[in-house]
Amino acid sequence: MTAVKPRDFQKQVYDFGYHIQAALAIDALRHITGRDYEHFVMLAVEKTPPYLTALYALDDEAIAFGRQKYMEAIEIYLQYRGANSWPGYSDQIETIGLPKWAN
Repeated sequence: MTAVKPRDFQKQVYDFGYHIQAALAIDALRHITGRDYEHFVMLAVEKTPPYLTALYALDDEAIAFGRQKYMEAIEIYLQYRGANSWPGYSDQIETIGLPKWAN
């Protein structure tokens, strides 16, 4: 269930990177339109009846942190693209067993 209570939704903003998406959207819109945008407002809707809703505006600190994170991601992408070397799983055969909880 997607909870729209402020405290629960704060966690979801972080877990799902909504602050990163918001910063990128604000910056892209500024670039396209030349206008500044002061707020990013999200409509949160619960997935189960009675489908309660709430509107939340991310504060400046959340937007700044999101901007920092997407800029770091761009730098990482450019680094790997320039080296034409991409991180991934091992290309060697790895030996694994069952998870500890299975015993």
